[in-house]
Amino acid sequence: MILIKRSLFICAAVFAVAACKKDVSPLPDEPQSPGGELSYVNASEDLIRQIRSSSNIAFTSFVLVDSKDTTYGRKIRTVLNVFPFFNQEYQLQFPTDLANHKLDVPWMRYAPYTVGEHEITLMDTAHHPILTRKVTTATNSPATVYFSDALGSYNALVLKDTLVSQPGKVGLRIVNMCPDADLTFTINDMKVNSFPAMMKYGEYSSLVHINSAAADTFKIKVYRADDPENIIARNTLITGTGHGYTVLITGYAQDQLYKAPYLDQWVTVNANPRIKFFTNY
Repeated sequence: MILIKRSLFICAAVFAVAACKKDVSPLPDEPQSPGGELSYVNASEDLIRQIRSSSNIAFTSFVLVDSKDTTYGRKIRTVLNVFPFFNQEYQLQFPTDLANHKLDVPWMRYAPYTVGEHEITLMDTAHHPILTRKVTTATNSPATVYFSDALGSYNALVLKDTLVSQPGKVGLRIVNMCPDADLTFTINDMKVNSFPAMMKYGEYSSLVHINSAAADTFKIKVYRADDPENIIARNTLITGTGHGYTVLITGYAQDQLYKAPYLDQWVTVNANPRIKFFTNY
C-alpha cells in the first residue's frame, strides 16, 4: 500500500514538472485581435443637473456596455465599477484620473474594447435607461461618445478621433452641444473660413489646422447666430504646436423650463453657455 502511494506521488510530481515546462505563450501565427477604444463625454445639462442635485455616491450615471442589467448601480459597490460612469467627482469625462481631471485642458483618455459592434445604454442617476446606441469600434480608430440632451430628450454623437497632426500647426475641432441656439464664433476676434459659418445643435466641424507658434493663445468667443454682437460664451486655449484640440460648447443660451424624464416635475435650467477644451493629441 505504501509503495502504491509513493508511486502515485512520483507520477504526480513528474506531470507537475512537465506542466511547468510547457510553453503557454501564443504561437507565432496565432491571430491577435487589437482592441478598439472609446472615450465618453457628458455634455448633457439634464444629467449634470441630476448628478449635482446630491452629494450621495449613489447619484451616479452609468453607461452599460453590452449589458441589459438595468439594476446595476442600485446598490453601493465595494469593488471597482465595471462600466463607464459620471459622478460628483468626475462629471464630464470617462475614463480619466485625478491628475488629468485637474488639468485646464484634460487629455482624451480611452477605455479598451474588442473590435466590432457594441451596444451602449446611458442610465440616469435613478438608474433608468434613457438612451441606447450602437457603436462600432475598429483597430487604431479611437472614438468619443458625446452624450447630450435638449430639454430632457437625449442624444449621442460618436466622433472618430483619428486626427492627424501637422508640423507647425495646431488642430482645432468644434462641437456644438448648445441645445437652443444656432451659433457662430470667432478665434482671436476673426472668422476662420475653414470652419462652418454657423453651427446647429449636434453639429461639429472637421479638424482645422491653423498655423501656430511653439506656444500660442486662441481666444474663442461664441455668439448666437441671430445676435452676432453679444458674446454668450468665451474661453482662452493655450496650445502647443503639433497638438490637436476639441472645443466643446455646452449649456443653454436662454433660461429653459421642461418636464424632467421619469419625473413628474418641471425643471428650470438657467442660461449658462460655456466652452470646454480637450486635448486629442
